[in-house]
Amino acid sequence: MARNSNLEIAKPDVAGAMLAVRGKKSRAQIKAERFGPFVDVVDIALAENWSWSAIVTLIRKHDGPSVTKKEAEELYALLKIQRMRGVAADPAVRNVASDKPANTSHADAKDTVST
Repeated sequence: MARNSNLEIAKPDVAGAMLAVRGKKSRAQIKAERFGPFVDVVDIALAENWSWSAIVTLIRKHDGPSVTKKEAEELYALLKIQRMRGVAADPAVRNVASDKPANTSHADAKDTVST
């Protein structure tokens, strides 16, 4: 019986590695997907003169992404523009901005975080 050498056993699976790399979402894509449903909440909070710090805390407490104030402002601007155009630049973010936050009313949000 012939034994296989290490080179024969450990053939590189380059195609499999490429699929894994291309199939994974970046951190930015995941944050955008998780932030998208909160765009309406941010609209209302800004209209009522909430600070970005309070908005970021509110989003984090309601299972949104953990983002900095600057990241939240950038994501909000990006998703707002995409919503106005009706198109997302990144296919992973498409349709995220049209989702509504689940079980989050403005009154509930205002009670959770004090400004």
